[in-house]
Amino acid sequence: MEERNLSCHPGCHRMTEFRRAEKRRRIRRKWIRFLTAACFATVVVTGVYSFVSEGASGQDYIQTPPLTGILESAEAPGERNETERGPGVSVKEEPEESAAGGNTGPAAGREENGEEKNDAEAAEPEESEYLGEFEVTGYCGCDICCGTKEVKLTKMETVPKPDYTVAADPEVIPLGSSIVIEGTVYHVEDVGQAIKGKSVDIFFASHEEAKNFGRQKLSVYLK
Repeated sequence: MEERNLSCHPGCHRMTEFRRAEKRRRIRRKWIRFLTAACFATVVVTGVYSFVSEGASGQDYIQTPPLTGILESAEAPGERNETERGPGVSVKEEPEESAAGGNTGPAAGREENGEEKNDAEAAEPEESEYLGEFEVTGYCGCDICCGTKEVKLTKMETVPKPDYTVAADPEVIPLGSSIVIEGTVYHVEDVGQAIKGKSVDIFFASHEEAKNFGRQKLSVYLK
């Protein structure tokens, strides 16, 4: 009986060692999980803290200008231009519109001179060669005056214009010449079957205007 108990003792001892080793392994695994969770929590907390800290410090760089600075920067156009050019530089400003509502200066002169082309080209009879009295009539681009043409151009192959184009006898006034009738400058660009000798036919915008002009005896000057 005593020998049997002694033979069973080593097996019991090995079982006890196995259980202790298993218990140590379980404890080690628990510590590993705990340390892993703690490290992860530490990393998360550190990242959140860094993000919040950077956001708080970033607000220091966002500065809103005061309202007084904005109002002071809103300068008048003249003052701003003077500041950009630097001190001591005088700037000649363009004249503004007069109180009556019209422009002054060279620009106004250009506008007045550009109202009518013929006014700018008007010449005084003293500066031109007097050709004599001509029979002056009127015509237009209608079928009655110019016939049923598909393209109605002048003899010089230009588009006739009112208060600009006239037809004349090329033997009396050559094509391309400029003539003055009652202070208006016309350009001889066309001819006509009935325009012979001292005759001039003025181009009008409509047949009614040409008909109302009628037939007149007027002085003609060669410019």
